[in-house]
Parts: sequence; C-alpha cells; structure tokens
Amino acid sequence: MHSHRGVAMQTLSEDLERLRSAWRAVLSRLAQEGYPESACIETMMETGLSRMIELHGSAHTASYLDQLREQTEKKQRELSDLLRQTALNEGGDTPFIWDGEEPGKAA
Repeated sequence: MHSHRGVAMQTLSEDLERLRSAWRAVLSRLAQEGYPESACIETMMETGLSRMIELHGSAHTASYLDQLREQTEKKQRELSDLLRQTALNEGGDTPFIWDGEEPGKAA
C-alpha cells in the first residue's frame, strides 16, 4: 500500500510528465505554424521566468535558476566524460570537448 506522500509524489510526477508533453505539443504546433523553435523556447522561458518572479519573488527564482545551471553543468561534464571514455575505448585519441572555458585559460 502506498503512503500518502508516495501517492502525492507519484501524482506530482505524472502531472509534471503531462505538462512536459503539453509544452512539447505547443512547441510542435508553433513550429508547424512557421515560428522558429529557438524563438518559441526563448519566449516561453522569458514568460515563465516573469511569472515565477511574480509568484515566488526574485530570490527564489534566482536560486531555482542557479540549481538549473548546476544541473546543466553536471550533465555537460557527464556527457564530456562519456565522449572521452567512448573515444578511448575505441582506441582513438582523446577528443577535444569544449568545456565552456576558452582554450588555454584556467577554469
């Protein structure tokens, strides 16, 4: 039997997946109407951020964006590590993978 918290988390997870699906459908429809996907995404982000600031304030929104930045950087590092390891496993040279820093500059 599920605990109340477990059911709530499952419901939240299902709701979030439905929302992601709905946003993907909106992007797809806008692209079919001829809008550039990058412009649609940028506009959606700006609108969402403005609304989040209205609902939760600047400090909370900034903290959330910082968490997203950290997650993005972690995923980039994981992808870079995977690409390097794949190249080494295939007997090739270590590929150059841009890590966000200019070549020759210390991180």
